[in-house]
Amino acid sequence: MVRFFLLREKIKEEIKSCGNWASERIGKRREFMVNKILKELKTSGIISGFVPSGRFSYSDIKEGIDFYVVRIDKRKYQSIPLSITGKAWVENHKKRHPDIPTVEIEFYESYETMKNRIVEAINAYQ
Repeated sequence: MVRFFLLREKIKEEIKSCGNWASERIGKRREFMVNKILKELKTSGIISGFVPSGRFSYSDIKEGIDFYVVRIDKRKYQSIPLSITGKAWVENHKKRHPDIPTVEIEFYESYETMKNRIVEAINAYQ
C-alpha cells in the first residue's frame, strides 16, 4: 500500500512540474461530461446509480477505473467499471486493463454519440 501512495504522489508531482496540466484539465472535462450523461441515464432509469472512483484513487491509478455504474434488475445487482479516455489512449487502456470497458469520449462528437457509447459499454459488460 505504501508503494501506491508513493506512486500517487509521483503522478501528482509530474502533473505539476511537467506541464501535464492541459491533459489533466481535458480529463476533468471528459469526466464532467460523463458524469452529466450518467445522471441523465439514472434519471431515465437505464442505470440505478453510479459512483466516480475519485481522482488519484487506487481504482483510478492502478485499475484504470473512472466510474462504477450500478444496474439492478429483477434477478441481479451489477457493478460495472468504466474507463473514460480519449481516442489517443484507448488502445493503451485496453491493453493495460483488458477487463475494464473503455469508453472513448471526444469533445467534437455530439452529446448523443457520447451517450450511446456509454450505454453500449454498459450493455456489453458481462
